[in-house]
Amino acid sequence: MSLLKVAVLEDDQLFLKDLVDSLKRTKLVEVVVDAKDSDSFIKEVQSNEVDAVFLDIKLYNEQRNGIDVANILKKPTIFFTSARSEYTDRIEALKTSKDFPPVEEFNKSPDVERLKIILEKFIPRIRDFQKHSLVRIKVRGEEKLIDKGNVTFIVSSNKNHQIYFTNQDSIEIYDKSFEYFVVDLGFEESSFCRVGKSYLVNIEHAKIEGNDVVTTYFSNGKQRSEKIEIPKDKLSEIRKKNLKLA
Repeated sequence: MSLLKVAVLEDDQLFLKDLVDSLKRTKLVEVVVDAKDSDSFIKEVQSNEVDAVFLDIKLYNEQRNGIDVANILKKPTIFFTSARSEYTDRIEALKTSKDFPPVEEFNKSPDVERLKIILEKFIPRIRDFQKHSLVRIKVRGEEKLIDKGNVTFIVSSNKNHQIYFTNQDSIEIYDKSFEYFVVDLGFEESSFCRVGKSYLVNIEHAKIEGNDVVTTYFSNGKQRSEKIEIPKDKLSEIRKKNLKLA
């Protein structure tokens, strides 16, 4: 099996270098992104195939902290923490959430053996998560892994489809039937509902407002919203799937 692809965010340049070197020496991961500020980090992670992220919990001179970054990216996460972290309760909330990928924490240290111990425990959890949530699709001839949980909705026109996400810009898929997503990739079997003929909506990221379903998505660095009219014969089905009512 290929090495786990990871990204590292740490605001201390010297510690970042030591940590990246130590992670490489474990021979369990491939570091594909490293950065010392959250803006650069988020952009790079969204542009690369990344299995998990290592996040400094406290980012100096930034409005964001590591938990904010984790909530944007929604990837398996290991937080660097101090022994008495003020963020303990928020980390625990992510660890126990059914709607978030696997989470672990690690006291700041570039020690190779300690990193190996935590990675050997964490990697099987990540692989199990990927097995159930990741699907492979071809985008302009290039195969990509996408996490179904981060898809907010898919809008289709004939055999062309635009896929919208919580954490990255949309992508376009060509020459596939609508059933490709429902049957081959299993979108409808998880948390997705058809809304009319053109939309497949992830109900985890949506709510009902009157006769519309409102869902959010990421575009050009911002969270935006889309309002979709629900056909009358679909209202009860969507509500049965525990869509949150406004």
